[in-house]
Amino acid sequence: MRLRRTGRHEETNGPDFRAKRPSVNGIAALVIGVIALIMLAAAAAISTKAGGNGSERVGMLGLVSAFSCITGSVVGFQGFKEREVSFLFAYIGTGLNLVMFVYLLFLFLYGMF
Repeated sequence: MRLRRTGRHEETNGPDFRAKRPSVNGIAALVIGVIALIMLAAAAAISTKAGGNGSERVGMLGLVSAFSCITGSVVGFQGFKEREVSFLFAYIGTGLNLVMFVYLLFLFLYGMF
């Protein structure tokens, strides 16, 4: 395997098996997604306890959860732009936020019609 010296780093032609640090934005997206999931679960519990007649708190929790999912998706996509990092948390966080946002959008549209 030939090594090329470019600046301060040596580059190889083969795969790089060094341990990479996780994406910071990916971790943030995952945390935002988990918080949004907790808010959605709290809204569902309040609505279930009230027999489907939830107050404004349920609607506000749903809206804040939806906006959190949008924010988490944007942060997760920014995690893919980082260099020399592992994208595992970016994939999980972005996927969680997008799936939850689609679910909340479906729930909102189902409630309208």
